[in-house]
Amino acid sequence: MTDDVKKSEECQRLVRTHDPDRFLISLYFPSEIRPYLWALYAFNYEIAKTREIVTDTTIGLIRLQWWRDAIEGMYERNAVLEHDVVEGMAEAMWRFNLPREFLDHMIYAREFDLEDRSAGSLEGLCNYADFTHTPLLRLSAMVVGENPDHPALQPVAMAYALTGLLRARPFHQAQGWDLIPEGMPVSAIREKAADLLRQSASRDEGKLVRLHRVISEQYLNKIKRLGDNVTDARLGVPPVFRPFKLWAAARGK
Repeated sequence: MTDDVKKSEECQRLVRTHDPDRFLISLYFPSEIRPYLWALYAFNYEIAKTREIVTDTTIGLIRLQWWRDAIEGMYERNAVLEHDVVEGMAEAMWRFNLPREFLDHMIYAREFDLEDRSAGSLEGLCNYADFTHTPLLRLSAMVVGENPDHPALQPVAMAYALTGLLRARPFHQAQGWDLIPEGMPVSAIREKAADLLRQSASRDEGKLVRLHRVISEQYLNKIKRLGDNVTDARLGVPPVFRPFKLWAAARGK
């Protein structure tokens, strides 16, 4: 097994295990570009998990700085650290001419996680969703050859992120952390995410955006059916019609 295959398999494993929805999305694109998507999604997982695995803010900032330095090395000196995800990222960067600024923005946004405080307001929560997820969707669009500046991309990325925050709330609370402002009803966040999807509906959005939209809509509908109880175990069961709806979305129907 070659080194390239090994690092691709490690990125694939990380995404399949820790980001199954995006892994599923990747399967609707040609096999030759999936490793580049997996590298991006694995990078996102690595920086997003920082708060979960560190014992204090300083250590978390050091870990994020390590990733910032790794990205700087790739762009400034063509220096690539011996790390499966970094090497995968380097190949994606060189092949698709990915802008460094999006990666830097993703790292910077994760510093907020280390502050152990809520977003403060619905607007603040939307800003967090934007800063953490829109750059990733833009980079992914570049990899699959779609328009990273399509008007629907940003609102769909934000809705996808808000939906994920609702689903992850029990896990975050178990860690003693809650991004959602105290007293804010789940319904308000769910409705905001649904509004973002409705207002951004577009016939000419790319397949990547459509697939993110479908997954978001399915989860939001399920949360609503469960009475906005995000602790309900049934929320963890994939929606029944997901495969059909994703297949239809991938075909542009």
